[in-house]
Amino acid sequence: MERVTAPLPKRGTRWPSEAVVSEEWITEGAGYRELAGHPHIDLRAEALKFANYWASKSGGAATKIDWKRTWLNWCLQAKGQTNGPGFGRKSQLEQLADIVAEARTIDYDN
Repeated sequence: MERVTAPLPKRGTRWPSEAVVSEEWITEGAGYRELAGHPHIDLRAEALKFANYWASKSGGAATKIDWKRTWLNWCLQAKGQTNGPGFGRKSQLEQLADIVAEARTIDYDN
């Protein structure tokens, strides 16, 4: 089977400041995460972070030859929301409270 690849520019380009990640790319990113066995995360939020990050980055590392693959790699590396314990997970304080409650049920006299 012959491998077909799209021609890529020889020089990298910067992410345009007005550009957004398309719904098609978001859907494809979700598919990549599923294939890799990664949990579902909000890729629309990741798309905003991606666009803001690359539009504001300077220097040689801010240029890429293939932005779609850069996005797909971003999707595979993304951890999702990190401003709390996460959906379905207990905070450290809640975990400690569970440990204390369990310790109180132990009958130390027997």
